[in-house]
Amino acid sequence: RTTYLSNYWSGFVQPSISNIQTLPNSNQFFGGDLTITAQIQDASYAMLAYRFGENMPFENVQMYDDGNHNDGVANDGVFGVIINNCSNSIDYYLYADNSDEGVFSPKRAAYEFYNVKTKINQASLVINEVMANNVSTVMDETGDYDDWIELYNNSSTPISTNGLLFSDNPLNLDKWDLPNVVINPNSYFIIWADEDGNTGDNHANFKLSNLGEQLILSNSDSSIVDAEFIYPQLDDIAYGRSPNGTGSFTMLAPTFNGNNTPSAIENIFSDNSFYAFPNPFKDNLKVSEKDYYITNALGQKIYSSKFETTINTSSWHEGLYFLHFYNLQSTVKLIKIK
Repeated sequence: RTTYLSNYWSGFVQPSISNIQTLPNSNQFFGGDLTITAQIQDASYAMLAYRFGENMPFENVQMYDDGNHNDGVANDGVFGVIINNCSNSIDYYLYADNSDEGVFSPKRAAYEFYNVKTKINQASLVINEVMANNVSTVMDETGDYDDWIELYNNSSTPISTNGLLFSDNPLNLDKWDLPNVVINPNSYFIIWADEDGNTGDNHANFKLSNLGEQLILSNSDSSIVDAEFIYPQLDDIAYGRSPNGTGSFTMLAPTFNGNNTPSAIENIFSDNSFYAFPNPFKDNLKVSEKDYYITNALGQKIYSSKFETTINTSSWHEGLYFLHFYNLQSTVKLIKIK
């Protein structure tokens, strides 16, 4: 029986898929066209399925052997397909069939697939907004007020986070691998900085320090996509780009997962319980009472006065300060920004 089956020919011909190639090479296709070709024999139909990230379904596109899809000469057995406006990472598999049989490559598609990726350019994906002192602004999916980081796709191309790294330590750029998702053009992605990866894929393995720290987004080869030093923040006040996606960082009313609006920052702190304004401040600071002193984040006294209510702060470093009133026995947190 074994000999019979091994010698038995059913008359069916199975297609074959080999010599899969991509053009151009993996350093050039982000935002442009990517051609995928393969040598396919004994097939009347060929298809490529692709996606840019795990949060997207595979999209099926037909492959052609007509000489018009970067596939060489028509009817030479090389099938090709051109994918336009490519993301920086593409998962794909191939399928071919005839009237008898069909075949996948890899064989266990779509559980298995091929991947090709490239770097993304600086300014394409940016750190857009950060909140390091989320007291009551927005909750995560478990009801916790965790600190958060907002990324923004500043390009016209879908961006995959596959292979991207995020860190709060310049000496350890691969501290956290971003999940494999797609951020569409002009769209946002939230990272919860709560050191709790068990909660969800977008929960980082580090927390934010409200004393200020460096945040770095990088490619897998350690080339920097975006980096920003985050200064101390008051409760429920964000630090973000204004204008949205392109501007320099400043203190903002939070706009979680949305466009940063350039609210007048002084208005955020107009409550009468604050005895200094504007807050955050730049080159000048006004206080409502006399007889006070100011310390830095280390507790060192840097300024005091019994008479002046306007302070020239142009030479002060950016960061966190504390205003202490002797007579009121009160302390106000201050933030100096650029």
